[in-house]
Amino acid sequence: MIKQFNNRRVKCPLIRKKVAVSTGTPVEEIVPWFFEDGRMAIAVMDGDNIAGIITRNDIIKHYYAGILTPRMTVEQVMTKNPTVFKGKRTVRNIRKFLDAAEIRHVPVLNEQDEFVGVTSDTIVLKAALKKLRCEGDEMKRFFLGGDYSCQPL
Repeated sequence: MIKQFNNRRVKCPLIRKKVAVSTGTPVEEIVPWFFEDGRMAIAVMDGDNIAGIITRNDIIKHYYAGILTPRMTVEQVMTKNPTVFKGKRTVRNIRKFLDAAEIRHVPVLNEQDEFVGVTSDTIVLKAALKKLRCEGDEMKRFFLGGDYSCQPL
């Protein structure tokens, strides 16, 4: 079962669209998300609780080990009881958290311990690069005048 958390509005460029799957979702239903939509990780929910996280690499490892079948559920492939991030969502905080935990993807919770999305080292890097570019545009505007508007990556 695919669940979209559209009712929980969280504006944060560090979090990918808030989508999760239930533990009983067949792996074959989510494979296109990884290879067509460019997702790298999806949260796995058991009700309102995070049961795990499934990554593109989890699926690839199971495939090459010869143990991935179309009828497998995400619960059989996911990383159970994942590390979760809860705190102020800044580039610096999330980067430090990912580095300290030695992970690349992390489910994110809000102050009420509700799931709000998944972030990754790639998303954080893109946000950091955009911030640097925007700061450079501000300096150009200050020193040179003119319109150096910061555009999204």
